[in-house]
Amino acid sequence: MAQATERIAADTEQLSERVRELERRVAALEGKPEKPIAPALELAGTALQRPRAPATWRGFPPAEMPGGTLPVIGKAVLGIAGAYLLRAVAESGTIPRLPVLMVAIVYAGLWLVWAVRTHAVNFFASVTYAITAALILSPLLWESTVRFQILWPAFTAAVLVAFVVLALALAWRQDLQLIPWVATLAAVVTALALIIETRDLVPFTAALLAVALAIEVAACLGHRLNRLTLRAVPAIAADFAVWLLLCLMTSSEGVSADYRPISVTTITALCLALLAIYGGSIGIRCFASRHRITIFEIAQGILAFVLATFGTLRASPGSAAALGGLFLL
Repeated sequence: MAQATERIAADTEQLSERVRELERRVAALEGKPEKPIAPALELAGTALQRPRAPATWRGFPPAEMPGGTLPVIGKAVLGIAGAYLLRAVAESGTIPRLPVLMVAIVYAGLWLVWAVRTHAVNFFASVTYAITAALILSPLLWESTVRFQILWPAFTAAVLVAFVVLALALAWRQDLQLIPWVATLAAVVTALALIIETRDLVPFTAALLAVALAIEVAACLGHRLNRLTLRAVPAIAADFAVWLLLCLMTSSEGVSADYRPISVTTITALCLALLAIYGGSIGIRCFASRHRITIFEIAQGILAFVLATFGTLRASPGSAAALGGLFLL
């Protein structure tokens, strides 16, 4: 009886061992299909994905430059291309040139307006559009006055002054300085170049004096223009224009045949206008507004006084008494 019991226990233990072994084999068989399927799925997913470009591309520059620089430059190039298109239309003669030139002048002014409107959002775009406006207007006025001879010098001078006044008016509310500086520099350089090329001194000298007056009025009314030496640019140009006028028109050798003679009254008026602009500006800023006089104002006041006195006495020697009475007053 005891042997039978031991034998049954041994058989039961073997049966249990067999069952456990079968369970391990079944589990092993059930686990085999899952192992090759997972890599296959991963490879399939990898094959479906498109290869991506590396994060850092070293062969060529990126499509977009930082801060949207490339789109801004592209718009500026298109703006200049539009100006060349208007020039081509005017040169072709299919449309009367004067209306096309008026459209081109307004077109340059619109770029200046756009420069001011984008200043709060993108400083680089604002400066670029202001330079674009200057690059459109200056060659336009040069060709229209010198090459095509459609615009008379007085009108060209008035457009240059209006361009500066527009820049000052648009930049007034935000107290901008760089945009008026670009417009003033473009107007001054264009006026000086036209003085040399056209040999017509009066309109462009008057234009430089008007630009200087506009800048000084803005300075007297509180617009901060000293940071970028904006006041010095038209002052130096006006001094040079008046000095050139005196050298050519009051020379002891007489007026050259290349230049148109100017009356004594006109010469005296332009000389005294220079003194009135800067003498008045110094008086308003230093005495009325209680600002401390600057080195620029001291130097420019002396130059204006010397040029006005010398020019008036050179053009009209008999006006010494009147000039002395004016200075005493």
